[in-house]
Amino acid sequence: MGRIIYTANNRFFVKTDNGAGANDYDAQMIVKYFNNMKNIRQKNEWKTIGSGARFMNTYRPGNLEYLENSASINGVSACGGELIYSAFLGGIGGLYRKTLEKTADEGNIMSSNDIQVYKLSVFGGNCAASVGGGEQLLENCQMANNLVELDG
Repeated sequence: MGRIIYTANNRFFVKTDNGAGANDYDAQMIVKYFNNMKNIRQKNEWKTIGSGARFMNTYRPGNLEYLENSASINGVSACGGELIYSAFLGGIGGLYRKTLEKTADEGNIMSSNDIQVYKLSVFGGNCAASVGGGEQLLENCQMANNLVELDG
């Protein structure tokens, strides 16, 4: 049975050729990132909102637009019964593993503030990814048990 995997609005969609509609899945890493950022902002609101903040000249109007643009899914590929995806989370680039069970936790394959991972393709346990940090490189990696060995 064939399937098409695509992303929109930082969510995954999997459409199979059985005639049913597409199933949608959250990117848990992005949902957690947004929730953490909102919690941090709420904890610190007293410093930047209200008459005290105006008096101290630290007032900033509440605006969450920057949050929507601070995380994105850059690429996705199927690997067995899982999705391997690349994402950018507020300055951190990484590869993540997701099973197609809605309640299952995602895995962090690799992430760092030194890299950005863009498009990727997975075939037979090998992953080819476009990794950037000023120049575009094509890296091959072996994926086994959430470990990645990069070949330069």
